[in-house]
Amino acid sequence: MFWSRVTAAERGRLRTDGERGAAAVEFALTVIPLLMIVFGVIHFGFAMAQKASLNSSVRTGARYGSVNLYNSVADPHSCAKTITRAKDGITTLGMSASAVHFKVYRGADQTAAMAAPLLCDESTSASSPAGLKPPCQGGTDSDNLYVVATYTSNLLGVPFTGISKTINFQSVGAYRCEYTS
Repeated sequence: MFWSRVTAAERGRLRTDGERGAAAVEFALTVIPLLMIVFGVIHFGFAMAQKASLNSSVRTGARYGSVNLYNSVADPHSCAKTITRAKDGITTLGMSASAVHFKVYRGADQTAAMAAPLLCDESTSASSPAGLKPPCQGGTDSDNLYVVATYTSNLLGVPFTGISKTINFQSVGAYRCEYTS
């Protein structure tokens, strides 16, 4: 009795025996690319957060090292403290300060600074002569202080693809030296 009330147009919209399971097949074909896109966006977000944190930390370190020695003579700004201040600025998911490598340079521009001898890096001890020296001391009025950080981000990869990617980040923070002696 029910079938007699169904019109011809409605009968055409009903699934036939050959179309059963078509929705499951369509779902299976679209779910993998959809998941790849979703996880790709998540990984891109993590990478961008890590890069932003790295940029912020080198700017913080460069600013700290370049300002005038406003604190006491017993506790002046030093090259080692500049790196410590930069390391304190790293705060994001999946990134630790111990995995970031810092170097401090001084020069008129970035090319000249990178060609000049390294002032200090994270292996420089806070009690060594290079670690105790204020980073802008002994420079010229036109010098900038550069804090350079490098970090290798190990992303988890995108599921179902076998892609496991590492990304190398480098950030440079620069501020004009406010003191030279």
